[in-house]
Amino acid sequence: MRAISLWQPWASLIFSPRLVKRHETRHWATVYRGPLVIHAAQKLATNLDDDLAELLIDEFGSGWVSELPRGRMLGTVRLADCRATEVIDPDTLDRLCGDWTPGRFAWRLEEPKLFTHAPRVIGRPPKTSTESAEARAAVSPIASSSRRRRRRRWTAAECSRSATLRLTRDSCIC
Repeated sequence: MRAISLWQPWASLIFSPRLVKRHETRHWATVYRGPLVIHAAQKLATNLDDDLAELLIDEFGSGWVSELPRGRMLGTVRLADCRATEVIDPDTLDRLCGDWTPGRFAWRLEEPKLFTHAPRVIGRPPKTSTESAEARAAVSPIASSSRRRRRRRWTAAECSRSATLRLTRDSCIC
């Protein structure tokens, strides 16, 4: 299964109670359609405009900065479509949650399913976005020894049960 790493609070907004974030905006398009694991990166964006800050308090409470999970797999979505931002008319809340400037692409996310247990993940993004567009998800357990182990693909159900996982360079399309 493929994965994408998002800074907080954008990763959690995909799974928010009102499902306010229906699109992930990126500077590149993808031809991939299908299941996608959402990974919350360690990075936390704090320079947010007032409307977005108010939305975050409404969705997650006033302590969202310290309470949102970071470095964890949050759940899965289905990547349903990818279109130029110029041809999409998002609702007001979705517009607050992305960069809708011309020349970018909106990935439509559907069927969000939050993991009951968010596994910790050590993220490692790919070197380039061209490399990442072709990347396959290969989420593997962290080796307990220094011996190199054979990489194993995990299903979403296994990811939700595992305690600690590693996102490898070729496992994300981020």
